[in-house]
Amino acid sequence: MKIEEIERFDQQRDSRLLLQVVGFALWWGAFLLLLDLGWHPGGFGRPLLIVLGLVGWFAWLGGLVWLIRWGWALRAKPELLQALNDEGIVRSRMRALRVSFWCIVVCLVIGRIITAFVSLPTGIVLDLLIWVSVVSQVGAYLSR
Repeated sequence: MKIEEIERFDQQRDSRLLLQVVGFALWWGAFLLLLDLGWHPGGFGRPLLIVLGLVGWFAWLGGLVWLIRWGWALRAKPELLQALNDEGIVRSRMRALRVSFWCIVVCLVIGRIITAFVSLPTGIVLDLLIWVSVVSQVGAYLSR
């Protein structure tokens, strides 16, 4: 097993995760704005959001398919799998989990304060929490 192969697989993982988080952020963000919040901008705003959401969905879906295929290729090389799952990566995953947890807690506290003055639909709150948790966790992992 060569160092170049390990670095190539690591860079592939990071680039695909970045593609997935950007795609998810666009897709879910457009979904939140258009469907949950009922925001209907005038002119080309609505079609632009729909197109951005679809592009994000396709990017996320493409990244997901690639990630599954990448995992299959990785399982065929156990020594590479072990090298890519080293102590630093495990630490990065734990840090990303902590960042995501605290982002969710902060969103819940802010949401609780807001609901003291305004009633919020449950669907909007849950969709926003999904968006924050995915984007914050993958973003924190990629910032290692």
